[in-house]
Amino acid sequence: MPDSPSQCPVCYRLLEPGALECPRCAPARGQFVGPVQGSAGDSRRTERFAEPEGDSADGWEVGALIGHRYQVLGLLGVGGMGTVYRATDRAELRQVALKVLDAELLVHRTASARMKQEADALARVHHANVVHLYQAFESGGRLVLVLELVAGGTLGQRIAGNGLPADEVLYLLQGVLAGLQAIHEAGLIHRDIKPDNVLLTAAGVPKLADLGVARDLLGPTGRHRTQLGARIGTPSYMSPEQAQGLEVDLTSDLFSVGLLAFEMLTGRKAFDGASDLEILTAIVRDQPQIDLLHPRCPAPMVDVIAQALTKNPAQRFASARAMARALGQG
Repeated sequence: MPDSPSQCPVCYRLLEPGALECPRCAPARGQFVGPVQGSAGDSRRTERFAEPEGDSADGWEVGALIGHRYQVLGLLGVGGMGTVYRATDRAELRQVALKVLDAELLVHRTASARMKQEADALARVHHANVVHLYQAFESGGRLVLVLELVAGGTLGQRIAGNGLPADEVLYLLQGVLAGLQAIHEAGLIHRDIKPDNVLLTAAGVPKLADLGVARDLLGPTGRHRTQLGARIGTPSYMSPEQAQGLEVDLTSDLFSVGLLAFEMLTGRKAFDGASDLEILTAIVRDQPQIDLLHPRCPAPMVDVIAQALTKNPAQRFASARAMARALGQG
């Protein structure tokens, strides 16, 4: 019985009998050997791929081949520090996200350090509710992160100024807290929990992303330590201690989860203002309008959110797992 015809994993055209590669997508000008670091499975494989001239992250075009194996499919988004592309991993035959630092930020030591910090942090966390890092490598003098492609948009897009049903909020919170527990167990404080840093799969599973400002609790003394008075994070989602530039612990992230829950239920931020200073002042001084939650979710759920939003860190939940357990009991 003759062998079934082979297909090119990139363009899906049928290959000629006996052909090992697509003449259009993989001219034999380079070679990649071996599995991806951190990828599932340990089977070694050899693939021949085109090596593009000038493998640079400047203005990647559709079809460009990066790092000998990642073929750019298009732009996914542009953030404060980096650009994210959708690409095909031609070794593992899957789509991925490529995150690269913008060219103009290469001279900024803080930006480069945060990109490396994100790679280090993600490499330590393996959980279904945290975006997975497959590989990190340099291209055109810049670090490229090869990340799990999460195609359902962000939680911020899902909220879009509208309150979500309580049962959906509960489901999303449980996923966020499960991922956060894994991050904390890896010795990290996220420090930037917000709707745009929660990605959703097509099925609606939440995944925490962007650990670029995470604090490492396990590294050498002073590593990633924030100078007192410096504020790290996004103003609307900071804890009171973050807002004041004070030292933070794991409960700071739980305060941010409380802010996330409030916004998911009401469609509005718990603390807002005309400027960052007004927002930070409100977080430190004012109480959230907890009464707005009562028509939208059961009283036990309101109590959990209210405890997470306590100004005193010692009065919040001891862990993300404890907060998730309290939500489940409600």
